[in-house]
Amino acid sequence: MGKRARDMRTAAVVLLASAIAVLGALAAATPAAGSASPSAGGTLRIGWTADPDSLSPFIGVETSAFEVLNLTYDRLFGFGIDGKPFPQLAAGLPTKENGGISEDGLTWKVKIRPGVRWHDGEPLTAEDVAFSYNVIIDNGLTTYLQAVKDIERVEAVDETTVRFTMSAPKADMLYVIVYVIPEHIWGKIKPSTLERKYELDLPIVG
Repeated sequence: MGKRARDMRTAAVVLLASAIAVLGALAAATPAAGSASPSAGGTLRIGWTADPDSLSPFIGVETSAFEVLNLTYDRLFGFGIDGKPFPQLAAGLPTKENGGISEDGLTWKVKIRPGVRWHDGEPLTAEDVAFSYNVIIDNGLTTYLQAVKDIERVEAVDETTVRFTMSAPKADMLYVIVYVIPEHIWGKIKPSTLERKYELDLPIVG
């Protein structure tokens, strides 16, 4: 047997052994059928290829930042790869038929999902939703100005209902990307500094 043939056979044996080791590790890591369900809690660690420019939803613009933001904060509505909207923090999609949108399209009433809590255990309320939009509208925060275009005011009607008042019918309302943030944390920061605090000194609570 020539040297080249021996080298090729050795390489093949090494590759086969490596494949068997990988498959064995995967089999060991995979729960067996009928095994107990995973327990709640724990820590999820996710690898990243680049550091985000900021963890603030008012500053981050890089892809890596939005990946973190999307894992941390929810919106009222999301949309899938098929382009169809679906409720995230909203309890459902408002329509004229279900009374969520006024006949002239200038008033939207959105019910938020009951029982939702922030990471720190505080309950999500309609006040949090109103705060998240109004802090942008009142302070002209540039990152989301286009998103809130034509929204004049957002009010918490009660703990689970938010009313949006528009200056014109807003065709893209179900596709607006505005992260809902907890007022009990972000409300402590001066609005004038929201677009300047690249390094946050507050807990990341979504």
